Amino acid sequence: MRFRDRVLAALVAIGTVLIGPAASPAAADVPGPVVLLGTGGVRWPDVTTATPALQGLLDHGSSGWLAVRSVRATTCPVDGWLAVSSGRRAGDSKVEITGRDYVSSRCRDPRTQISTPGSTGIVPAWPTYQAEATAGTFDAEPGTLGAALAAESKTSAAVGPGAAIALADRQGRVASAWPGRVDDGTGTARPDGLAADVRAALKTAPDVLVVDLGSVRDPAQQASNEPALTGAYDRPRAEQVGALDRRLALVLAELPATATVIVGSLADTGNTSQLQLLAARGPAPLGGAYATSLLGSASTRQDGLAQPTDLLPTLLAAASVPVPDDVVGSALSPVEPGASATSRRQKLNDLADASTLVTPIVPWFFVGLVLAQILLFGTAPLIVRRRGGVSPDRGPMLRRLRRAAAIFASVPAASYLANLLPWWRSDVPGLAVTGAVALFVIPIGALALLGPWRTALLGPMGIVGAVTAGVLAVDTATGSKLALSSLMGVQPVIAGRFYGLGNVAFALFATGALLAAIAVADWQVGRGHQR
Repeated sequence: MRFRDRVLAALVAIGTVLIGPAASPAAADVPGPVVLLGTGGVRWPDVTTATPALQGLLDHGSSGWLAVRSVRATTCPVDGWLAVSSGRRAGDSKVEITGRDYVSSRCRDPRTQISTPGSTGIVPAWPTYQAEATAGTFDAEPGTLGAALAAESKTSAAVGPGAAIALADRQGRVASAWPGRVDDGTGTARPDGLAADVRAALKTAPDVLVVDLGSVRDPAQQASNEPALTGAYDRPRAEQVGALDRRLALVLAELPATATVIVGSLADTGNTSQLQLLAARGPAPLGGAYATSLLGSASTRQDGLAQPTDLLPTLLAAASVPVPDDVVGSALSPVEPGASATSRRQKLNDLADASTLVTPIVPWFFVGLVLAQILLFGTAPLIVRRRGGVSPDRGPMLRRLRRAAAIFASVPAASYLANLLPWWRSDVPGLAVTGAVALFVIPIGALALLGPWRTALLGPMGIVGAVTAGVLAVDTATGSKLALSSLMGVQPVIAGRFYGLGNVAFALFATGALLAAIAVADWQVGRGHQR
């Protein structure tokens, strides 16, 4: 095999490791029923000894985060339920409330029309959901879940308006629906109505049961000039979470021990996008059980992270129904089994804290980095050149400028390596991550400026380029752990990418690899190897 062919074969092998899709394990039958309990605005920091039902899921089940980002910056409950329905990002139409001194975007509550509990339910806003999906860019088809279940003659039951959205067919109808938690913002009409409806729904022996537990809204995240939330939503957040935990406990008490249960917070709590709670218990469709583990998905390839679009394939796989090819998610799997509740909670805290804290730091980081380089490279020519001639300090100044350039070029690789240190646990995370970056700049810069290649014209730049490309290649091949929530990496809250090379990372990798290749070529030419 010629040298060129060997190089091409090596590149293909590397590409397969870096970007090749992971094989999907085969689905395994579960005893059933398969149950999805959906809510919104609930996060793991809300879970304490005052919420025993949620705490029990953390202690004995599988736990993770849902990156709920949908068609807009913040996700409404309807958006989350439509993601379950379609297996893609979808959303309700934007609702704006305009007043004298405010323009507020509000979420519409899910609605359904049921003549008799247990009869056919109709989602009145279904034409709006379909129109939004058609006009959107995610090729969503609301009703995909309901249609797939019906095609395999699987029975389903929806308790609550959000559940009806999830299980509706492509015409916005669900075969068996119960009103569930009747809440129009003024409180729960029947405190025990939700559990009673779940009990009635289970008597029909559905293959898939979906229950809307209601959402939590955070009054503290409301702008001061917006109209006040009323009724159930204006209560303190802890009180809302406590009420939801009591509803969850009543519903869990109705479910059989063989049920596969998934609890997902499908929407944001207010005007700020954050990772949301995800938990599961019982037999897992891809094998094993949801017990004392984290939750993962092939769509994110990150332990403890999943997306709402993963719920449709999970429900279908658990019900032994083929997953449509146009669905983008993957079934939830238990990962890192056997870990203690304390270690799992620490892992969840680390994921959420890094994701939340890095977001406001990123703009300052880029602004500071760019301004510092503009100052350096803008003033250097003024110092090197004097009026009417060249400064006698030109040589030393250029050498210092070259060293400074190598140090600045070390920052991107250092920004990824900084995630080796838990800077997000600091009380001053901005200062901590800056210090972590500086800490890794030192050895990279030293390697470039103090090695035997330091006297070569392109030596230091080649070394920095090689280190940058190497860090990104190794990180990508090993799961993109450093890139996740890094200053130049991928952000889980945005949910655009969870692994691999994003735009910034690819630019850095390509530039670093080219610089390294040019430096090596220059060294070889200097040794007389013209070929």
